[in-house]
Amino acid sequence: MNFKKMALILSMGICLPMLAACSNNQGNVNMDDSFTNSNLVGYFPHRLFDVSMYDALQLIEDETFNGILYFGFPRCPWCRASVPVMIEASNELEVDIFYVSRAHDLREGVWNEWDAKMAWWLEDQIEMQWHEFEDGTYRPNIFVPLVVHINNGIVVDSHRGTFSGHEHIYVDGVRILPELTDLEFENLLNIYKRTLSGVNNSGECNVIDPRCS
Repeated sequence: MNFKKMALILSMGICLPMLAACSNNQGNVNMDDSFTNSNLVGYFPHRLFDVSMYDALQLIEDETFNGILYFGFPRCPWCRASVPVMIEASNELEVDIFYVSRAHDLREGVWNEWDAKMAWWLEDQIEMQWHEFEDGTYRPNIFVPLVVHINNGIVVDSHRGTFSGHEHIYVDGVRILPELTDLEFENLLNIYKRTLSGVNNSGECNVIDPRCS
């Protein structure tokens, strides 16, 4: 399957241009919502398994866990551009990815307890972007797409966004994100393959592993 052809051109969102990444604090946007949690329509075959933010916290606290977490949400254009590349890397290396959707009540401006705990944990591991909230406080925020390799409770490698300079453009007054070129696709594929390397899926499943249900 040619995943390059599945990279979608999407628009609109309050995002971080220098990182080519999205913040989840966007409010509602007018965008196709077909890429949703537990519904990877058009992205088959794939090795993405849905986990909740709570389950992801359990995984990072499990010293036996050696795997990949992908943080994203349906309406992030950069997520939708990166998912086909991510899937190709995971299929090629035969590495499963645990997809943590951030499309939840944070869109309503409510700070989710589990999301906050994950953001602070990541802040201790990797450089995070910070967001100013309506109450005037600043907190680390999970800008997406974010892919992290975690082994024994430590972030071994990570990649946020797509690449520097991958920004939206205006076409007939509509803001869109350009599709990845073949070269950009290959460059991002190599980045994901590096991040996914060193993961072994042959271990025993734990109780929160969705592959074991």
